[in-house]
Amino acid sequence: MKKNIILIIILAVLIGGGYWFWQKNENKKQNFVSDNTTEEERLESILVQTEEKKESQKVETPFAENREENQSVQAKTYNVSIKNFAFLSGNLTIKRGDTVIWTNFDSIGHTATGGSFDSKILNKGESFSFTFYSSGTFDYLCSPHPYMKGKIVVE
Repeated sequence: MKKNIILIIILAVLIGGGYWFWQKNENKKQNFVSDNTTEEERLESILVQTEEKKESQKVETPFAENREENQSVQAKTYNVSIKNFAFLSGNLTIKRGDTVIWTNFDSIGHTATGGSFDSKILNKGESFSFTFYSSGTFDYLCSPHPYMKGKIVVE
């Protein structure tokens, strides 16, 4: 009789543990595009999802100096990828109210640091966004790697 109870307890623990492990892996799979994707493809997918989320959250932003009755300006989002120790699409011309998102795809940390913004260190897969409300030219660089440079011109 004792052997049967012990066997039932062992089976219950194994089944419960197996179910917990299965649920844990199912949750992880939901965060990945597929098991066959590379790390770069996964990060690109995150960037696309971020863009789609931003697109769905766009708000019309009026500016007093060029606003007519019932007219407003649509804010846009621009992406700058940090790859191979360079800002890809790092020189942009944008409008006031537009947002720039920097995403690091390198395995080493980088920053996007300008006079009015500083991302701090972005590790692989991390992003930083900044909305530009003032016109002007904004030079920026990576603090740990100052040869990495970019420029945002806000009209």
